[in-house]
Amino acid sequence: MPVILLFLLLGVLAYLYWKRRTSNLTRNCRWRQRKAQGDYVCAYCGGTSVELPRHCVHSPDQHV
Repeated sequence: MPVILLFLLLGVLAYLYWKRRTSNLTRNCRWRQRKAQGDYVCAYCGGTSVELPRHCVHSPDQHV
């Protein structure tokens, strides 16, 4: 039983690590789909993207 729990814990940690490495969106990023225009817009910084964003388009030195 402890071996199964250890594998489960390692699996969860590996998933969380993979999820963090594949996206750099911040907690401020709130992407909304505009179906009429066919793009996505960030409610926080106003950035736009044609595809579903995986990376923040907000410049770190840009103040909102």
